[in-house]
Amino acid sequence: MAIDEQNPLYTQTDELPPDTVIESGLDSGYSHSRPPSKRFYVHRFGGFTFKLNLEVLLYLIIIIFALFTRFADLDSRALHHDEGVHAYYSYQYYIGGGYEQEPWKHGPLLYHVTAATFWLFGDSVTTARFPSAALGVIMVLLPLLIRRELGRWGALSASFLLAISPLFLYYSRFIREDIFVAVISLLLVGFIFRFIDKPGRSHFYLLMASLALLFCTKVISFFYVALFGGFLFAWLCWQLAPRLLVIIGIYLLVALAGFSFLAGFYPLPPIPSDNPNPDALKTYVYQVLSHPLVWAALILGIIGLVLIYYAFKEVAVNRRNYFTRMGLVNSTYRASTALFMPYEPGTVAYAVGWLGRRWKVVGVGFALAFGIYSAFYTGFFSSPAQGEVGLLSTLFYWMAQQGVERGAQPWYYYMLTLPLYEPLALMFGSISGILILWQTIRFGTRRKIRREIIPSSDIPDVENDDELDAPVGTMAETVSRPRWQVRETSTSIKGNSLLPGERQRLPHPYFAPLFLLTWAIGNFIFLSWAGEKMPWLTIHLALPFILLTAYLCQSVFGGIDKYLSGAESRELIIYKFRSVHFFWILTGLLLFVGVLGYTITMNVNVNSAISQPRSSQALLWIPLILSIFLLISGSILLGSRIAFYAVGLVAFGLMSYFTLHTAFAYAYVYADVPQEIGIYTQTSPDVVRVVKEINTVANVLPQRYRTPIMYDNDARTPLDFYLRDFTNRNVVKDFSAQALSPNGIDKLSTYPIIIAFTDKRTLLEPQLGDRYERYTYSFRAWFGEETYRNFVPIADKEIEFLTGKTNQTTVRDNVGQVAVAKGEVMNADKLQSLRTTKGILDKLYNGNGGNSWILNTSLLVSGVSKELQGDDFSRLWRYVVFREVVQPIGTLDFDLYISKDILALYRQYGDLVERPLDRS
Repeated sequence: MAIDEQNPLYTQTDELPPDTVIESGLDSGYSHSRPPSKRFYVHRFGGFTFKLNLEVLLYLIIIIFALFTRFADLDSRALHHDEGVHAYYSYQYYIGGGYEQEPWKHGPLLYHVTAATFWLFGDSVTTARFPSAALGVIMVLLPLLIRRELGRWGALSASFLLAISPLFLYYSRFIREDIFVAVISLLLVGFIFRFIDKPGRSHFYLLMASLALLFCTKVISFFYVALFGGFLFAWLCWQLAPRLLVIIGIYLLVALAGFSFLAGFYPLPPIPSDNPNPDALKTYVYQVLSHPLVWAALILGIIGLVLIYYAFKEVAVNRRNYFTRMGLVNSTYRASTALFMPYEPGTVAYAVGWLGRRWKVVGVGFALAFGIYSAFYTGFFSSPAQGEVGLLSTLFYWMAQQGVERGAQPWYYYMLTLPLYEPLALMFGSISGILILWQTIRFGTRRKIRREIIPSSDIPDVENDDELDAPVGTMAETVSRPRWQVRETSTSIKGNSLLPGERQRLPHPYFAPLFLLTWAIGNFIFLSWAGEKMPWLTIHLALPFILLTAYLCQSVFGGIDKYLSGAESRELIIYKFRSVHFFWILTGLLLFVGVLGYTITMNVNVNSAISQPRSSQALLWIPLILSIFLLISGSILLGSRIAFYAVGLVAFGLMSYFTLHTAFAYAYVYADVPQEIGIYTQTSPDVVRVVKEINTVANVLPQRYRTPIMYDNDARTPLDFYLRDFTNRNVVKDFSAQALSPNGIDKLSTYPIIIAFTDKRTLLEPQLGDRYERYTYSFRAWFGEETYRNFVPIADKEIEFLTGKTNQTTVRDNVGQVAVAKGEVMNADKLQSLRTTKGILDKLYNGNGGNSWILNTSLLVSGVSKELQGDDFSRLWRYVVFREVVQPIGTLDFDLYISKDILALYRQYGDLVERPLDRS
């Protein structure tokens, strides 16, 4: 036992016994011992011993799978628009062009890492994707960091699910910040858990370094700090005195209501994101600093801090007085120190108290975080001015973009993408979340009893026990006292009252799962609310759901493991069958039913052009009925818990197969053909072919890579990176003769290769005459969004409801201008013009007797029920399984003009480039 010198009220153990592990799961929240895993192979080399058991073997298989799937054939897909931007600016940094932090770039970490990769391995499409692929492999291993919280089977399941995840596989082969954010956020969560579990300098420094890297990656870091910090603060309040939550919660509601009321009268000035010049920024800063809403927020914040200070001070004084009455401390003991004493290690209060007594550690941690931030945002101190405004300018830019609503996706967008790509994580994670809440409620409301078998000598004598006190030789001698007794002790958390916390707080067994559940729910609400919804953001929704799924898997797989290795599996049930035999028979039958159901759905409307009678879909009920029958039968023979374990095992296996099938289709088969809603828009394979042809021809021209090339400004991404070796390239925005002459371009014939979009033909071809040959290719394609955008026709229903009515409330737009005045009669034409402005129709609908939330929900439910019937279900299912799209894929074409001076060379050497497979 090691005594904490700064806290004389308790002691703590330095470490657990070597054979003690923490098993997490829904069936248990307590620590217990487990024998070490069976050893398959032991290799000794010098003083090093390597033990290969089943768990290690499975991790090795997962790592090899991740390495192969992340790094194989990285250059097979053309660079996406965003990939082209990231690769080009990283290349400019690599060749000495310096790093310039601009708001639209998010954070600088991606550019620094990619530039370093170019320096190590050379510049190419493959090496540009190296960092994402490497992080994709690291991501698979990170659940080991929270193995204590997830359990052995849970961490292994999380690694497996991350390895086969369609979203993580695709974006591990994609140059965007999102895989960086996923890795760093899981690192941050892991170090938060490790620091709370066992506070130490190294854990705190790693936590602060992860936080700094998160801020250097993407603006979502602000939300994560608010979400994680808010959860930890609320947990701390609950540990210190639950009534702190009541006090602070009521104030937050009142302050938010007052702030929202004022915001209706004093809208904030628009952020100058379109033209952020110095004068515009100065004007904006002055408007913000003098705005009534900003001053109101400042005053409310100060009042809140004062309220929190005095609320915590009351708890601290009360605890100090309590310890004084108990004789543990004297009256001069500091109340701030008593606030966190005595709390058991493993609690948030203990971790905060540990930091509060070590200000030097706190200072070093913040200095480390600031140093990392400064190094990246200033381009390793090459441009200090960038670091001064880098973070705030990025935040303001993306706040402004929420009103722009890039992508203009519907509010239910992630309700489509998440179940389409991560059905296993969504289903199991949702079940896990419900069970976590149920278990937490039971833990907090029921007095838990632990039964222990102890020697009789450990039981204290009962006072006034006549039988035990009888003299020797009396009847008492003939009563033999049993050698072992059963003792019942309470294991419930102490001190759950609303009073200012006089009692001790113990580690809560559901702290980690509740943290993960808050992460999942918070991400879903925030990203669904945000104006900009993109498919790559779905990865942030998938991560906490995968971890929740892993937490449930610990219960399922851990329960199966205990069942198969326990005495219960050796009992004889019928004839000579053991219960374990019935378990595997049940599992096999459930697997058969699952395959049968999949086969039936595969044959529902096999030919999408032929409509089958609706009665054929009644076959879909057969697997469901059989599953229920097998579940009831298994519950009778094996018990309900074991039967549900079998169902969970089969469901996990079947859905893992489907997830892996979806992942390979998403990352390889349709990677550059947007038949996937998750691809959104993608550069065509034709672009890669044309670039290869140009490079092949340039190698035989006298000027080689000094050959002049002209291309359209709208094609800069990804052509800037693809044509980076051509030193004499010119980017043109306007191909008219009037625009070309001021830029020194008098003769287009000096450019033997010209690339322009097809809408520029009328400007370009009159100047080229018959001196060029034209070839037309596809530049970009995108997923047709008309079907799911009109899935919930909320705007049409609101316009129908509002047309002809007299407006009952004044409605303003995002910049504070009156969109519809009170008393104005609304007509269909004006309402149609307002449907593209965020929130206007909802405000009008709510202000005139409607409820947009109820309308959205009802339309969504009716739309889903319609899609699950008849031909709509067949069409939906065939898209889910085979990616058969009903709506056409959108395309954007470009023209390649080749001067007839080199046309013969182009025809001769350009054909040497192999053509991409036709996947249309």
